[in-house]
Amino acid sequence: MSVFVVGAAGIDSKGIAHTPLVHGASNPGMIQSSFGGVARNIAENLARLSIPTTFITAIGTDASGESIASHCTQLGIDLSYSQRCPQHRTGRYISLANPDGDLAYAVSDYDIMHQLDDKYLMQQAAFLQNADYIIFDLNLDVPSIEVLLEIATAHHIPTLCNSTSPLRAGKLKPLLPQLHTLIANRGEANILSGVTVTDVRSAQQAARAIVQQGCDIAIVTLGEHGIVYATADQTNHVPTTPCPVLDANGASDALTAGLLLGLRDGASLPNALQLGMMAAQRTIASPLTCDPTLTRSDLYAMATLL
Repeated sequence: MSVFVVGAAGIDSKGIAHTPLVHGASNPGMIQSSFGGVARNIAENLARLSIPTTFITAIGTDASGESIASHCTQLGIDLSYSQRCPQHRTGRYISLANPDGDLAYAVSDYDIMHQLDDKYLMQQAAFLQNADYIIFDLNLDVPSIEVLLEIATAHHIPTLCNSTSPLRAGKLKPLLPQLHTLIANRGEANILSGVTVTDVRSAQQAARAIVQQGCDIAIVTLGEHGIVYATADQTNHVPTTPCPVLDANGASDALTAGLLLGLRDGASLPNALQLGMMAAQRTIASPLTCDPTLTRSDLYAMATLL
């Protein structure tokens, strides 16, 4: 399977408070920086799972951009079709989390992604049409997403979108009929379905509502309560096992990669999602956005599917 991933790459700075965050005060805690960007995180996880991955992004020629490019190359990620933008700064993301690892606030600086516009992506159409799967995040502008979906539809390539943020999810709603698979958290599912997600039952309702709008598979993540998914034929809840949470950032990105691994290997959707959840658990137990020890064999061993 050859996977094309399209979207953001940047530097994550994450602060985890030692005690519950107090608004308007300096909170003692731990601050750590790592490579980030939703699409980049997915690409790294895919590469660590030995899935051939081409990554299309926009990064600057600053130190951050050079560092990201070097790290992707070391992982075997193909950056041949990415943009290097000397006049723009590489993307950055700053987050603050409570001691339990749950996100409290974040600021995303990804203006550089406007450079990955529809015209540029159309120029890459001859390469994109060779993909077995196209994954994208919502740091892209709507015309860019439309180009990806048009190419995928014309060449019968399944697409997967990680809906990235509740503030960005709404742009995808009119495009759901062209999308194969959606992964959304509670807040994003609220926006896309019109259902307020508060528990497993309402999450199932939201997933069904998204599928009714034309998406083939809708997956809603519920943190410690697992995930629910819906297709035209079924709606199910896949619970998770308790695990330590150091930092929840990057969990859905790892879920995406684990899901793709299972689908590539011919697993059923529930079993592929189990692999995805194992990858997410590995990630939230790591201080980094992507677990550097993630491997295909480890996931299968954790999921007891070998």
